[in-house]
Amino acid sequence: MGADALTAPAVRVRGVSKTFAVRRQTLPAPIPWFGSSKRAPDANGVRGIVVDPEDDEDEEGLDDDESSFAPTSGPTLALDDVSFEASAGEGLAILGADGSGKSTLLRILARITFPSDGIVEIRGRVAPLFAMASSLMKLDRTGAENVRHLARFHGLPLDLVEERMARIFTWADLAGLEHQPVKMYSSGMYQRLAFSIMVNLGPDVILADAMVGVGDRPFRRRCGVRLQECVDEGAALILATQDTAIARRFCSRAVWLKEGRVIAAGPVETVADLYEEAQGAGSRPAPTGETQLVDLGVFSSGGTPVEIARSSESMTLRAFIEVVEAGVLFETSFVLFDGRTKARLTQPTQEHANEAGRYSVEVRLPAGALPEGRYSLRVAARLDKRKASSTIKQRGQRAFEILEEDDAGLAEPAALRELEGSTDLRWSVARVVTG
Repeated sequence: MGADALTAPAVRVRGVSKTFAVRRQTLPAPIPWFGSSKRAPDANGVRGIVVDPEDDEDEEGLDDDESSFAPTSGPTLALDDVSFEASAGEGLAILGADGSGKSTLLRILARITFPSDGIVEIRGRVAPLFAMASSLMKLDRTGAENVRHLARFHGLPLDLVEERMARIFTWADLAGLEHQPVKMYSSGMYQRLAFSIMVNLGPDVILADAMVGVGDRPFRRRCGVRLQECVDEGAALILATQDTAIARRFCSRAVWLKEGRVIAAGPVETVADLYEEAQGAGSRPAPTGETQLVDLGVFSSGGTPVEIARSSESMTLRAFIEVVEAGVLFETSFVLFDGRTKARLTQPTQEHANEAGRYSVEVRLPAGALPEGRYSLRVAARLDKRKASSTIKQRGQRAFEILEEDDAGLAEPAALRELEGSTDLRWSVARVVTG
């Protein structure tokens, strides 16, 4: 094997475009199982797909998140000249809102559908961690038979499958159910098996959507750990998501798609910041004339930004307030939400901004203040001016995750609400001196 082969990217996408034919239905829909797709060269000699009407409908169904901008007739462009590379042992995030082309791109990489133009090169075995993984399983077959079936679909040797069979079921907490038909599994068991097959058969490339974990909370955490292990072992991860916190957790680089086009590509922090800024622009509050909120973040006890923290560590929530006109009184609130419960942490005393400029407002949470889980963070400030009072809210939000070091020590969800009245919070407000 030459040096070029050893250093070649695990995934290379060059000028990929995908056009779907969307036609008005004028005849009764054909019987689906009578349809067929035939490979044929396009005008450039590249072999693609000639799609008959029923296949065309199937393709639209697979990519329904792109349907929001599909015309009622004629072709619609789901991907437009997309190019990127991903190396072995690297995580690459595909960021984008619904309709941006993320799902279409994943399905092209998984070889479910084919590009209308461009080249896709993938080295090694591909493991798709999205709906396709479980949809390939056969309900009437046993768990072990499905393992062999999915492994065969992805070109894995039978001896490797048999060698890792016990590991797959043990990791999925399904030991002893190898010979039971999967139609007897619960939905959680079904998903756990599909995930375990994909990450325990030595994939070279992992395709994942926002579902980087399945099952209950402890099992989801194991999924995240195993996914990171796969990357550390040399797998390339392509993660399509809208969640910048997940992107930052697993990936070092990112590509931002919008309406099928690449808007930005580069380090994940840079691209995620641009994406968050654009997502929040539509809900940006109008400046009050005296004050506006400009940023917020979550920081470790050492002062570095974090998206994942241990429950045993203290952490700081920080917001920056730009005071345009001196003499304003402001009171800042951080709002935490874990998907069920909200907690509003409000600055205990108002701050009098004697000078114009930027102010930093911080609240330090002690170790153990938050139970394990994923959180979103927003911030608002109540202003007292000479004429009237008002409230402004910061655009967008920040997401972060708390990991419990010992499952036996998990706090009750009600602990989040109890944080509102805690006397252990430490607040500080200071004018930021620049220049």
